[in-house]
Amino acid sequence: MSGHQVEPHVFVIIGATGDLTRRKLLPALYHLRDQGVLETHNTLIVGAALPEMGEEGFRLWAFEGLNQAGWRNETELRAWCEECLHYQTLHEGGPQDYQALARYIRRLKRAHSMPENRVFYLALPPDIVLDAMERLDEAGLLKSHGWVRVLFEKPFGRDFHSARHLNTTLHRYIDESQIYR
Repeated sequence: MSGHQVEPHVFVIIGATGDLTRRKLLPALYHLRDQGVLETHNTLIVGAALPEMGEEGFRLWAFEGLNQAGWRNETELRAWCEECLHYQTLHEGGPQDYQALARYIRRLKRAHSMPENRVFYLALPPDIVLDAMERLDEAGLLKSHGWVRVLFEKPFGRDFHSARHLNTTLHRYIDESQIYR
């Protein structure tokens, strides 16, 4: 068990139905829970992606992925999926879809008495990262009375020039201290 715990927060995975989320990210988050770093009562994980799968479908998909990753205690896995995992369809990824995501996050935050601390993990290809950042900004999700962090899945750009352009453009929306590459 770890002596370090993370402040209460909502961890939002944009592009949550991808292979790396299922095989790597969710098992890593579950492992942090096992180590006592992410407590069930202070971490909500929201998957957001284009497919219409619903919350129960996302939980089942995650449970199966965790089971395949070697986590065998089905009772604990199911309980964690039920308590911590949530899902919001982004439909076509337009402004109205991100506004719906913002409303969903606000409802969860209120229902669980959470502060406005948010982590956005962008599990997206480099060519749509800036669109997602713009949508998050338009929906007011990058501003908060708490803290906001944005994590980018690699690759960060296609080459040096695209990575540099991406980096420069990101600073329109967030400070360097909020960016994790």
